[in-house]
Amino acid sequence: MTSGDRWATGISIGMFLLSMILVCNIIVNTTSYNEHLITQPQTTFQQNLDQMNWKNLQYITTLYESDAMKYLPDPKWQAFKDTLQELELPKQYLALERWIYEHDYSEASCFQVSHYVYILRRGGKIN
Repeated sequence: MTSGDRWATGISIGMFLLSMILVCNIIVNTTSYNEHLITQPQTTFQQNLDQMNWKNLQYITTLYESDAMKYLPDPKWQAFKDTLQELELPKQYLALERWIYEHDYSEASCFQVSHYVYILRRGGKIN
């Protein structure tokens, strides 16, 4: 192996190690950034809780029976809804916010929460 080959090999290994350090640094920074994003909505939850603005949870204003038949029978939603009934209203509010967030604001979760808020309003528990 010539000195030029050794030099090129050394440069290649050095570049590889540098790229690995940069990739690891990006992964660490991304992870801490994602953790920050996950904890950030709790501030919004707390702000909404202070006001308990239930209209913020009314994502769908027109609730169709066909959507109710599609989204409400979901066993996970039914189990979650049963646990909500044991909670006080402020905790229900937080739990509903969390449900939507954990389900990536899907059409199903928005409908389920909107329907639950509608039922609370119709029952006179909220304004």
